[in-house]
Amino acid sequence: MRITVTAMAAGAMALAAPVRKPRGRETTDRSRSDRWRAATRIALGFGATVVALHAGTAWPAKWEVLPSVSLEETYSDNISLAPPGSERSDWVTTLTPRIQIRATGDRARLDIQYNPQLLYWANEEHTRAVQLYTATGTVEFIRRMLFVDVRSSESQEIVSLFGPRPDSNINLTQNRTAVRTNSVSPYLRYEFGSFAQGEARVTFGTVESDAGADLSNSQTTNIDAKLASGPAYKLLSWNAAYSKSHVDYKDPKFVDVDIQKVTVGAKRLITPQLALLATIGYDDVDYITTDGPAPRGFLWSAGAEWNPSARTRLAATAGRRWFGTTGSLDFDHRTRLTVWKLSYAQDISTTTSDFLIPATVDTAGYLNTLFTPGFPDPVARLAAVNAFIARNALSSSFDRPVNFFSSVPFLAKRLQGSFGIQGLRNTLLLNLFTERREALAPSQPGAGDFSESDKTRQTGGDVAWTHVISPLSSANVSVGISKNDFLGSSRSDTLKQVRASVTRQFRPRVSGSLNYRRIQNSSSDSGGRYVENAVTVNLTARF
Repeated sequence: MRITVTAMAAGAMALAAPVRKPRGRETTDRSRSDRWRAATRIALGFGATVVALHAGTAWPAKWEVLPSVSLEETYSDNISLAPPGSERSDWVTTLTPRIQIRATGDRARLDIQYNPQLLYWANEEHTRAVQLYTATGTVEFIRRMLFVDVRSSESQEIVSLFGPRPDSNINLTQNRTAVRTNSVSPYLRYEFGSFAQGEARVTFGTVESDAGADLSNSQTTNIDAKLASGPAYKLLSWNAAYSKSHVDYKDPKFVDVDIQKVTVGAKRLITPQLALLATIGYDDVDYITTDGPAPRGFLWSAGAEWNPSARTRLAATAGRRWFGTTGSLDFDHRTRLTVWKLSYAQDISTTTSDFLIPATVDTAGYLNTLFTPGFPDPVARLAAVNAFIARNALSSSFDRPVNFFSSVPFLAKRLQGSFGIQGLRNTLLLNLFTERREALAPSQPGAGDFSESDKTRQTGGDVAWTHVISPLSSANVSVGISKNDFLGSSRSDTLKQVRASVTRQFRPRVSGSLNYRRIQNSSSDSGGRYVENAVTVNLTARF
């Protein structure tokens, strides 16, 4: 335990002092030194946490290691998603070794998924290695008081809405690049008897990409503190929260972003199932403005929450902030065979913040809720979900708005709904979304797509149907459509996708699948039109 505490103390000391940089955009030796020290603090924090994980007596005793390997052969008739008349075909071989490591225990959790890809294009005679991983962990250093969350990931992301939008690494385009994120987040929780419960958290994160000028590497520091009433408050409960986010871009041409918000809220029960909600506060977004209202001011919202049963919740609010009217919606309903979700939210955000805390509709998380009635035990349910995804060759996430690259803050308004139903032989999953982004500083360097259109709207959805043919075979069909409207220009794109697959279990640990996909993008810009047909044969072995 002494080594654990020592390691944690070293990490805390490394992460203690905030990074301060001159407000000007000039590059100085001091600012470069500050960035270097900030990166060192991140590295020390991760190192100290890893030492603590290995040395602490609280490290979990139960381990689950799931290795596998997949071999795929794909034929594409438009490997670069080029406009009509410029297509070229290719055969692509993909080797994907995978390993998933889970460790759970009384005071520590770890989840690592590593699935690098080695790709070979026969006609291009080109080979490429792609790193893909996600690692998350939580350690409870002092029981019910001191915790540390760590997260690291590398993924392939779309750079711009104006370019082709591949969802596979086999396509040879310049519009998909690696994004690496790292974060460490120590936090304290404390219960003030039955009076109140508090939490204070500091998160240090980095975002790096291979996109060059499209998205500057950055460091983000978030401070979050909240205090909420305890069980002593029955009819009237209250809460208070403070948050501050600082995005420090490595490229001196880009302007740093500071976002602060403080709120106080209350909840009053009218009946055991119905409550009224109210919030007041103040927020401030610090960036360079040339016109429009000052990005700061008082905020308020009011609404209601309805909980008719343990399986149903509905909460809605309406209010106002410095940029105009605001609202929120959160609906969740579950029956024995179905899951219904609907949400609406709007807030100030940045591309880097969305990469550090990705807002996705995760397939595994969604199926976890759908499988709850049939698998009450969490461990058995997780195994059933993973087996279902692998057996039916499902995507890891539903279709969602593209987090295109930009280094300026924006106002995001997102409405998302999903539905799922599970029968004995059929499962149906439906997802719909619409998101509008409005740049707050479109004329600044690094605006990305906002330099062409300061307002964008992404609307779409997909539906996936899975049918169990036999105990060893299943089929899956999915259809998706998404539309991108560039409200500041005359361009509009519509992307349609159709996928079909048949999966067969050959042996207890060996399975294969035959997959077909068609992608068609229609655009008001002739250079943005393309069609691709692709067939993939997959063989997967689990060990």
